[in-house]
Amino acid sequence: MNTFSRHLLFAAFIASGVAASAGETLTAATLAAWQVHGKDAPAISNQSVTLPAGTDISRSFSDDSVQVHLVSRPFFGTKAADVPALEIGPVSLSFLRDKNGGALILLGDQTVALPQAIALDAEGRSTRQLDLTLAFDGPKHEAVLSLDNAAYRVTGTASKKVMVALSAGNESGWVLDSMDVTTAPAAAAGAKADDTTTGKKAETLPFVLPANTAERAQNFTDAVALFTAGKPEQAEEKLFALNRHKPGTLGWYLESAGKLTHMSLVLRQQYDLKNSLIVADRAQALLAKAEKISDPKDRAKERAQVHELGGYLSDELQRDPKAARASYEKAKQLDPTSQRAAREIERLDDEEAKAKRVGAKN
Repeated sequence: MNTFSRHLLFAAFIASGVAASAGETLTAATLAAWQVHGKDAPAISNQSVTLPAGTDISRSFSDDSVQVHLVSRPFFGTKAADVPALEIGPVSLSFLRDKNGGALILLGDQTVALPQAIALDAEGRSTRQLDLTLAFDGPKHEAVLSLDNAAYRVTGTASKKVMVALSAGNESGWVLDSMDVTTAPAAAAGAKADDTTTGKKAETLPFVLPANTAERAQNFTDAVALFTAGKPEQAEEKLFALNRHKPGTLGWYLESAGKLTHMSLVLRQQYDLKNSLIVADRAQALLAKAEKISDPKDRAKERAQVHELGGYLSDELQRDPKAARASYEKAKQLDPTSQRAAREIERLDDEEAKAKRVGAKN
């Protein structure tokens, strides 16, 4: 579609039993209500708004629920400072590039890596327009991303005001072909989260990545630079400075290990395999401490997340499937409802069976 239909968005709110309160399309006139950060001002052309490289815009809304409907061909970055992001309250959607193309990462209290591999052109932009809706429901403390007839949910808690922010990243500008923001005083609109709509499963990673606001993105970039400069203690001090959980708690160890896991992945993308493994080891050390201080009274899901993240580190970054299996089995024991643990155990079983068949043929 060339522009968002405001009345259709309102209808979505009304259909969910909520009266819509406000909605507007981002234009030259409405952009005046947004805060702009960066040396270059956004450019307006017909119905589109272009955020120059290094520029971000933000605006706070007093309503409980906010929905953003966005159509664009975003750039996908490889370094933390170059990754564009759309953020609503405590939840953000980041556009990262890997060997398979473009990857969309939905960040909240959980992290969901969408199954779509977005085809990119030579400049690193999506070859097709992405028509997506990100809706945050304040009272329910959850957000729903709708894309390609599928929906994905994460939880997150916002303050009384919900901020919407878009960051172009430092490498390339971001052309917003059209964007419409709708607010409501109660539950937000959005499709019911069901990641089986397309027959594909979203990969729910059991760790929390830092929200991609300008401050947190810069904090993460600085921490990576300190680590590659041979200053791991200073890097971790910088990285954990913006943690949301109190030091010494299970949440703090999980959050810190999650950030180190993110750093390890970024270093691997930069082909710094040595430091990537070192950071992964440090993340595992924090998880070991988390396991020691874990109280049986803690929620089973949180305790299981310690082992889910340990399994991810062992399998994806340390290439130790036996250790990964042990971690996932422990997670399954603590939380029998853990779909990730069950799925990863099944995948490891399949890979082991395949290896045995290949070995038998040889």
